[in-house]
Amino acid sequence: MKPLISAIIFTVCLLGCCIHPLTMARLNQPSVGSDVVWHRTFGGALGDYGNDLIQCRDGGYLIVGGTLSTGVTHSDCVLVRTDWDGNQLWNRSIGGLNDDVGYRIIECANGGFAITGYSRSNPSGRSDAWLVRTAADGTPLWNQTYGGLDNDQGFALIEVSTGGFAIVGSTQSYGSENPITHLRTYDVWLIRTDALGNMLWNRSYGETGDDIGRSIHELNEGGFILLGEINSSFATLDHSGEYTEYHPDAWLLRISTAGNLIWNQTYGGDSNDFIRSLAIENDGGFTIVGFSNSYGTETYDGWVIKTDNVGSEESIATFGSLADDYFRTILQCDTTGYALIGYSYVSASADLWISRTNNEGYPLWTRIFGGPQDDVIRSGIRSQGDFILVGYTFSFGAGARDVWLVKISDEAPPSNPLLIIFPAIMVGGLIVLVMTVVSLVYVLNKRRRDGAVN
Repeated sequence: MKPLISAIIFTVCLLGCCIHPLTMARLNQPSVGSDVVWHRTFGGALGDYGNDLIQCRDGGYLIVGGTLSTGVTHSDCVLVRTDWDGNQLWNRSIGGLNDDVGYRIIECANGGFAITGYSRSNPSGRSDAWLVRTAADGTPLWNQTYGGLDNDQGFALIEVSTGGFAIVGSTQSYGSENPITHLRTYDVWLIRTDALGNMLWNRSYGETGDDIGRSIHELNEGGFILLGEINSSFATLDHSGEYTEYHPDAWLLRISTAGNLIWNQTYGGDSNDFIRSLAIENDGGFTIVGFSNSYGTETYDGWVIKTDNVGSEESIATFGSLADDYFRTILQCDTTGYALIGYSYVSASADLWISRTNNEGYPLWTRIFGGPQDDVIRSGIRSQGDFILVGYTFSFGAGARDVWLVKISDEAPPSNPLLIIFPAIMVGGLIVLVMTVVSLVYVLNKRRRDGAVN
């Protein structure tokens, strides 16, 4: 009976490995910090966070975000300038008597920088979309606000090839009216300004729900691509007088140079779907990333959509674990594929997450990096062949939350020996199992034959 017992025990162990595939998948994750070239934190005793960064033409990086460490009772926009190795050169805080936050930053063609975000440093205390122009050392030169009686924000901006700026965000002041509640909802808001921030025109796009603009790109053929989310479908009133707000879908809008809507496309399933970043392909199509819980598991997964040049969906894919996973940025890596960047809750807290793919979207490697608390990436760039990522960290630094700057090498992680050992153990174990079963059958047959002879 000993061979039979051995076979049963081994079979149970083998099945235990097979029915927990995530146990094996986790072996592919590098240990904390093993693939990070360096990481830096910036901030004081209170909350500080990075929202965006750029590589400066004269070298190094510039981060924009928000800080409570200088405003004490309110947040200010913060700029952190570093060298190539992430060492701080200077920092500036910009703001008034209420909350002021920078979401996006660009380096201007004639020097200095431009920032968009929102400002509540006005008599009403409600947020206005905000445009700040600074000198090369971060000193503010001028700022403009845009908005009405309700809340309005700027989430992204570009310097337009014909001069001036274009800002995309959301507006409640000039949003649509919900026909059931009769309250104003958010619409996607596009603001076109001259080089001094004076508004030339503005347009809003949306219907009866909250519709938010997250990013903007200028196209070579003229006009703009906006992306965000649309939540403008409401069910009709039922017999009890209740209504249902439908789930948000990802939204892509093609806009003319004059702000007119040319076409728009929505993407999503039966649940919540959001997009945050896109890459423009050589054929005029788009590769878009965000996060969705309409596909796969009930948690959020990183989400990738490939479209043609009019936004028609060609393919979708999800990346992630059984926990929540979010893509915030896509970076094109020359001709070798993409880097999909965000954060994952595959551990008990949020960690930096980067998935490197080839041109067909097949994952080449994945890296996860973080500490015992939440460590979140909000944006990233490709620099000198590697990746520079920014967000915030609770695990590292001096305060409750600090600006976090991380450099990740664009090289495959070192091989984990467990990836070789475990398959070898399983294959070897399978061979032993087969041999044990064969031996057992042989012994039983021999005993049966011996019994027949006796």
